[in-house]
Amino acid sequence: MHRRKRESDSTCSHPDVLSTAIGKRDAETNAHNYRVAYDAARVGEALGLSSPQLQALLAGSFLHDVGKIGIPDAIQHKPTPLSEAEFCVVCNNVALGIEITRRSSWLAAAREMIEFHHEKFDGSGYLRGLRGEATPLAARAVAVFGGIARQLDGEVCAAGERGVERIVHRLIDSACPAGADKGDRFIVAPTGRHAV
Repeated sequence: MHRRKRESDSTCSHPDVLSTAIGKRDAETNAHNYRVAYDAARVGEALGLSSPQLQALLAGSFLHDVGKIGIPDAIQHKPTPLSEAEFCVVCNNVALGIEITRRSSWLAAAREMIEFHHEKFDGSGYLRGLRGEATPLAARAVAVFGGIARQLDGEVCAAGERGVERIVHRLIDSACPAGADKGDRFIVAPTGRHAV
């Protein structure tokens, strides 16, 4: 009994420890991760995911950008467009995230979302250029949640509810075209802060 509690405490603390590291390194990324995890939890619960599925979705959505702690500030926060070389450095955040979480068996399901959340349905993403459903569904979902959080944090805050709906549909369509019409039931956004 005590052994199981210690194992549970130690595995559940992994995201908390990584969150602290992310927060110390980059408060903006840390806040983004909390928003993505919040949206993932709401959708996961609405879909009736099992406890292990929900736990994996939360860990993966929260840690999807953990590799950014290894990207230099001058590149990560550059206010002008990145050069091709700088973009390659940013793309390395995926490999860094995989490396950071590699030794934790509890984070194995999260690694899938870390590794594949920059893939695009049309094959234009990175790290591997996967097409269509070759990208795991959970990683596609994290890409949508992350895109929504970024959009709502940035230029579209004043777009209003219809603007948010268009953004949500565009993001869902880019991750899973067949699911675009299913996004309506998750557009709640009464405060304009969260669309999912």
